[in-house]
Amino acid sequence: MTKQKSNKVKKKKSRNWLLTVVALLLFYSAVFLIGSPFLKSTVINYRSISYSYQVNNTLPKVVPKVEEITPPTFEEAVKIKEPSSDGIIGAVTLENVGIDLPIFVGVTNQNLLFGTATLYPERDPLIDNIVILGHHLGYQGQLFSPLLTVEEGNEIELLYLGDRYKYKVTSAAIVKETNLSVLENTTDDKGILTLITCDKPTETDQRFVVKAKLMSSTNKDVSNLKDTTIKQESSSQLSQNIIKKKEIDWHLYLPLVIIFGLLIVVTPILIRLSK
Repeated sequence: MTKQKSNKVKKKKSRNWLLTVVALLLFYSAVFLIGSPFLKSTVINYRSISYSYQVNNTLPKVVPKVEEITPPTFEEAVKIKEPSSDGIIGAVTLENVGIDLPIFVGVTNQNLLFGTATLYPERDPLIDNIVILGHHLGYQGQLFSPLLTVEEGNEIELLYLGDRYKYKVTSAAIVKETNLSVLENTTDDKGILTLITCDKPTETDQRFVVKAKLMSSTNKDVSNLKDTTIKQESSSQLSQNIIKKKEIDWHLYLPLVIIFGLLIVVTPILIRLSK
């Protein structure tokens, strides 16, 4: 009788442990599926924010071919190498929404994981439409995700090939990706800036487009321009090469802390229930 009772106890414990292992596997799988977008965003945030770079005043001799841009996977976010600073010709800053990113020559998936890319690097900001593209990562994304909160009247600062420009946002709207009119150059010799990102962090055929008009510039002669509202500003602080590195904002990693905290708290509870 005692032996049979002992066997029953062992079978019960064995069954409980099996159920615990299954429950843990299901729990970990659910956490991974729910948390993987946050984990990917956190990795990209860290890599882009900790990326230090040097801004160059001349175009590189070789311009990378335009690639088909796709939302980055978690594996790409972890494994992709940091791009060289040789292809960085400027930076775009929107203080209102917390954007401060390098501008690469070459629309490639690698460049867009660490900053933005200019579609037509040969254009002149004083008279042309400067088109800059960036990724939308979603929750707390630090690339071009905050662009969706830009409002009309916000100011944009552009460092481009050694000169600085200030713009004021005139419109922000969602358009079809097939609407190529937003890429067209100006016809009236008035400088404009076009910032483009996806309207959401997943596959989409919509684009969020911000348009801004040039208000002032430094270190260039604007006296002959048709648009007399553009002011010329002097700056003695522009260096030939500007090195930038952003400080890490640790609140961006709150989702990762919550995920690991959940694993730490729930795991022993499930194990205790199996006993």
